[in-house]
Amino acid sequence: MQTMTATYSPDDNKLRLYSSSRLDSATYERVKAAGFKWAPRQELFVAPMWTPAREDLLLELCGEIGDEDTSLVERAEERADRFGDYSDKRASDAESARRAVSSIADGIPSVSRSWWGTTASAARARMPSGSRTACAVP
Repeated sequence: MQTMTATYSPDDNKLRLYSSSRLDSATYERVKAAGFKWAPRQELFVAPMWTPAREDLLLELCGEIGDEDTSLVERAEERADRFGDYSDKRASDAESARRAVSSIADGIPSVSRSWWGTTASAARARMPSGSRTACAVP
C-alpha cells in the first residue's frame, strides 16, 4: 500500500511530498504539472514555493499538510554534505581522466627539433625547383 505525506516549511516556503513507493503515472503527471520536481538524493518531490493549487493537490493526495521536521539549517547541512560528496567524486573522476590521458600520451613517441628540420629539408628537396618557397621550420 502506498503512503504519501506532505509537509510545508515556512523557512523556505516549500512544499514537499514524500511517497513510500513510486507514484503511478497519472499521479506523477499531476504532481509534475503542479510544478513539483523530484529530488533523488532526498527521495521526495519538492515545489519551489507554496501556491494554493499545490496546497490543494497535496491535500487531495495526503489529506493534510504537516510541518517539515527538518529545519532550514539541517537541510543546508545535508545539502553541503551532498555537494562535498559531489566534489570528491569529481576530483576522483578528474584524476582518473588525467591518468588515462597520461597513459595515452606516454605511448606517443616524442618528436625532436632535429627530426622536424630533417623532414622539412627532405620535403623541400622533393619539391620541383620552381615551386620552392621559404618556409619556417619550428
